[in-house]
Amino acid sequence: MEEISFIQESFDSYDDTFTWYIPDEDEKILLKDQLARETYDNPHLHIKKYDADKILTLAKHKEKNDVLFLLPDGHCTIAHLSMDNKTDDSLHFVFFSNCCSAMKYILKQYRTEYLGEKEFVLSSKDKTEIVLFAVQFILFLIMPKSVRGIVSVILGIILYIMILLDWKESGFNIIRDRKLDHVKVIPLLRYQIAYISIITIMLLIGIPLSVVTGLRV
Repeated sequence: MEEISFIQESFDSYDDTFTWYIPDEDEKILLKDQLARETYDNPHLHIKKYDADKILTLAKHKEKNDVLFLLPDGHCTIAHLSMDNKTDDSLHFVFFSNCCSAMKYILKQYRTEYLGEKEFVLSSKDKTEIVLFAVQFILFLIMPKSVRGIVSVILGIILYIMILLDWKESGFNIIRDRKLDHVKVIPLLRYQIAYISIITIMLLIGIPLSVVTGLRV
């Protein structure tokens, strides 16, 4: 499969210091069975929507119980398995829209663990979002009331779309992943969730009010 080849080629480009590896076929089966054992009794898990027999094991972290699985629809998930160790962290998942997105996450983790890079590194897109938000906020405070609303709305829509596109590319789903442990979620994502929630509520309230006001006039 194309996804398996992509992961294999990506791993082959790194030396023995790489913190992930591709298990042999026997271990892949064991890890897949372990996933089934740890999820079978919870029908509310998102991963339960997939046929367990069609989930493929792609890779595993060398020291952690993190395993990369390929889902039947082409999406991926990194599952942190407890390996039946009750003292370990509980089972949790990070979902991705494709193997490429999952590989970016794995490489970032590798750079943090082995190369000592900072865990929280802003991309150019992240910096653009922050600058847009700052500009929007400052203009709202300093501009005359007659024009600041228009400018704020335009910048708000641009920022709103940028965040949604960012989520689409990364595979993040605010409904599915709303129970993520926010201690482990990067600060930027917490800001994005807050911003999207506030703007969405304002739209849901503001648009009907504008329509009703217009009808009355």
